[in-house]
Amino acid sequence: MSLPEPTGLPVAQLRWRCQLPASAVDVASDELDRLGQRRALDALRLGLEIDAPGYHVFVSGLPGTGRVQAVRRLLAGLADRCAVVADKAFVHDFADPARPRLIELPSGRMRPFAQRMAELATDLVAKLDALAEDEAHLRRRRRLEQALAEASSRQLAELAAAAQPAGLSLYEVKEHGFTRPALGVADGDEIFPIEALRMLAQQGRIAASRVDAIEEAARPVQAQLERTVIELRRAARARARELSAFDRDQARAVVHPELDEVAREFPFEPVEQLLANAEQWILERMARPQGERFARALRRRLAVNVVLDHASRESTPVVVVNHPTMANLFGSIDVRTGRSGALFADHRSIRAGALVEADGGYLVLKAGDVLAEEGVWSTLRRALKQEQVEIASREPALSLKPQPVPIKVKVVLIGESEHEEFLEEHDPEFRAIFKVRAEFDDQIERTDENVARYAALLRRLAADERLLPLADDAAEALLEEAARRAGRGGVLTTRLSPLADLSREANLFAQRDAARAIGGGHVRLALAAAREREDLNERRFHEQVRAGTLLFSTSGEKVGQVNALTVVTTGVFDFGRPARLTATVAAGDSGVLNIEREVQLSGEIHDKGVFILSALLRDRFAQNHPLALAASLCFEQSYGPIDGDSAAAAEWFALLSALAGVPIRQGFAVTGSLNQKGEIQPVGSVNQKIEGFFDVCAQEGLDGQQGVILPRRNVKDLMLAERVVAAVAAGRFKICAIDSVDEGIELLTGMPAGTIGADGRYPRDSINGRCADHLWFLSEAVRDAKAPPEPPPAHGDAAAPAAPAAPAPPPAETP
Repeated sequence: MSLPEPTGLPVAQLRWRCQLPASAVDVASDELDRLGQRRALDALRLGLEIDAPGYHVFVSGLPGTGRVQAVRRLLAGLADRCAVVADKAFVHDFADPARPRLIELPSGRMRPFAQRMAELATDLVAKLDALAEDEAHLRRRRRLEQALAEASSRQLAELAAAAQPAGLSLYEVKEHGFTRPALGVADGDEIFPIEALRMLAQQGRIAASRVDAIEEAARPVQAQLERTVIELRRAARARARELSAFDRDQARAVVHPELDEVAREFPFEPVEQLLANAEQWILERMARPQGERFARALRRRLAVNVVLDHASRESTPVVVVNHPTMANLFGSIDVRTGRSGALFADHRSIRAGALVEADGGYLVLKAGDVLAEEGVWSTLRRALKQEQVEIASREPALSLKPQPVPIKVKVVLIGESEHEEFLEEHDPEFRAIFKVRAEFDDQIERTDENVARYAALLRRLAADERLLPLADDAAEALLEEAARRAGRGGVLTTRLSPLADLSREANLFAQRDAARAIGGGHVRLALAAAREREDLNERRFHEQVRAGTLLFSTSGEKVGQVNALTVVTTGVFDFGRPARLTATVAAGDSGVLNIEREVQLSGEIHDKGVFILSALLRDRFAQNHPLALAASLCFEQSYGPIDGDSAAAAEWFALLSALAGVPIRQGFAVTGSLNQKGEIQPVGSVNQKIEGFFDVCAQEGLDGQQGVILPRRNVKDLMLAERVVAAVAAGRFKICAIDSVDEGIELLTGMPAGTIGADGRYPRDSINGRCADHLWFLSEAVRDAKAPPEPPPAHGDAAAPAAPAAPAPPPAETP
């Protein structure tokens, strides 16, 4: 018994036609990012306005849904909430130069202070140089030096007078860079140390008795000499202290007024402490020779490195970082190499990052960029928890370690669902820091009100970008594209970016036509041009089909072979790619073999679809006996990964065809998922899949016997290309919808699927009946193959019994 030819869906169900309402709707430009995003915007506003630890915001959603624009607009609206934040700078730590000190001054005061300190260094160098050359100062210093020297000379004169009666002379000896008095014996123009007299006696240059007399007379003088040397050294130290005190007093008279003037201009505790330490350092070095080296050292130590300045700030800082490296986000230390090759850096080398720049405001980051940079996420998490930034050098040999910079920043992290899932899985502290989640939806309901608002938004976008105005048919064409991009019936995509790009490209075609407005034809031209730019892989596929390299059948009938539908993603556009799917069956107990899985080309979801198919097979045909089957399924000429379960229905039909021995119409292609009860479930990218098979059929020649079978639950999702709609309207192509696998096999074979009768059997002239019969005989064949052989009869026994009768008909089957 054959069934009538399948009838397809009416043309009206193949594509939604947009008709704008008669009354226009106007929207403000600041509503461009609010289309269907009320919940997300409310959550975002909550996170931005609440002031409590951990209330940073993770903004989730697909690109193009207005996430970034919404964040920018909301932050701009919070500009008047400018928090009072101190200016920050690094200065030299006179006690520990390797740990630069962070100082804070009221907003707007740090930059003037830095300039004033630079002026102070210049003034001090000039005045200290002038002091060193001042005649009055030099005269006072010389008088002090002379007085101290005269006291030493008097002591030496007294010692020389005591030595003369003993025939001794006083002379100076240099040791280790110092000069000290010593006793000796004059011999002509030479003076010999007393210690050398014994050696002279041995040489005959002096009598031994005289040596004894000299040594005896020298003992009291030597003792006096030693006391004098001690007193002279003590006097030298005292003289140095007096001179140093004199120099400090003279320098203090110059330095202190200058420092005191700065302290009065900037009456803040960090400034007072810095100036006190600077004064002490300067005065300690006044006894040393001054010069350019001292001037450079003074300027370096008095320099103020401003890392955060609010002098010109009129609103809350909003910092957007597009390249969040460690240096850009947390700061860095510039390292210089000295002449010896050693690394050098000081407080002037410190550079602040975006976290410090955003202090008192907001920092906007993209999660994908943050996770792509090694170490950035963990460092960011630590900085937000501790509310401070540690600026470090990437050079491990550098010992410079600045004090941490305290911050008060609200971070907005923009990402997609996979970024959020990754952070939740790998960082248990993620939610404790980012407590607010603002999820932007990528779809809105396709109501009349939303259609009108959407059209108004598109027109506002064109006006804001100074494009030609959108005619009604252009707005309708853009809205139909929004419906198609949503991929689901009754909704529109909220990803405005692609539609904005399409408007700009349509505007170019309108300008070329010298049109006064963008029309629907211009939008369709822009769509065709965009698709042509992206369809290289699709064209290559069709070239292979025309050349016969890829084997397809769009006419005739084949057993165990069906046209399945797949989709290929290529950036901007997806395209449907039909695939020949074949099935083979034989006796065995291995079940259904997924060849793609065996060669590790099958994804997890595709594997699940094959397992469901096997379960449905057992449910229908293996209730009263084991399923004795060795079947295989294969996507022919497929050499890449395959995933998804949208081919499960096609795999079922190919398997039933192979079991029943009934051919399948090759003019049809199938898409659809299935469950264990044989119900057909909806799939994604249904429009692209249908168009992909249609284009292959059109290339081979449409004959009215070709079409696509899809889940009935996908009918509402149809937004087919005009070329497909026109072919269906002309009766040259069919779109058929089904709810169950039985409906599908009947369409493909023209033979009833068959239902269980009152006797528990499928009809013999049905697909299911033939499959049940075939599976019964396969199970008998497997059982016979596994049975042990009969032993041969013993010699003289009776002849072997006759062969058994043919097996009984298969037992009743229950689903």
